[in-house]
Amino acid sequence: MRMRNRIVSSFAGYASLALAGALLVSAPAALAAEPVALDITDATGVKLSGDPERGAVVFKQCAACHSLKQGENKVGPSLFGVIGRKAGTVEGFNYSKVNKESGIDWTEQVMFEYLEKPAKTMPGTKMAFAGLKKPEDRTAVIAYIQQNGGAAQ
Repeated sequence: MRMRNRIVSSFAGYASLALAGALLVSAPAALAAEPVALDITDATGVKLSGDPERGAVVFKQCAACHSLKQGENKVGPSLFGVIGRKAGTVEGFNYSKVNKESGIDWTEQVMFEYLEKPAKTMPGTKMAFAGLKKPEDRTAVIAYIQQNGGAAQ
């Protein structure tokens, strides 16, 4: 009788684990971050949103040169408070003349266009990054930046 109880108990434990695993596998959307509504429209006029979790992964490319910490400049300027900021204005960073004189305000829309191919948007920029071709990578990284110190203070 004891052996039967152990077998039944073990089976119930395995069944619970299997059910929990099935729920995790079948419901990845429930575990994903909510998309962040952005002030960006694509070429057809559709409003876009971004996935900040995907943006965290994409931002690793940016993190080689940029920080989201206030006052922490690297090869590139800090992106703390970048959304809504005028280009070329981070204190202590040596910008190119083109960047300082661009007159650009870093709105989400401008960032979306710039990140596709920085040298095309701002010829003469020091930023050597080739860009992010996929629109979903650009919206994702903007959503991540927005949620991690990048929105204007």
